[in-house]
Amino acid sequence: MRNYYQNLIAEIRARQGRLDVEPRHIEGFIRIAYPTLNSLSQGEFEHEVSVAIICADRAGREGAEELARSFGL
Repeated sequence: MRNYYQNLIAEIRARQGRLDVEPRHIEGFIRIAYPTLNSLSQGEFEHEVSVAIICADRAGREGAEELARSFGL
C-alpha cells in the first residue's frame, strides 16, 4: 500500500515518463537528504524526485530496494 508521498511521487514520475522506477525507491533516495518531506515545496519535491530517479538508476534495482527497506518502505 502506498503512502501519501509515494502517490505524489507516482504522479510526478508518470509525468516524467519514468514508470519503470518504483515510488518506494524514489522516496528512499529523497529521505537520505530530507528525513521530513513535508518541509519541501512542490517545486523542491519535484526536483528531488528527478534527482532520486537518477540515483535509483545508478544504484540498480537491488540497491534501490535495499535502501527503501532500510527506511521501512
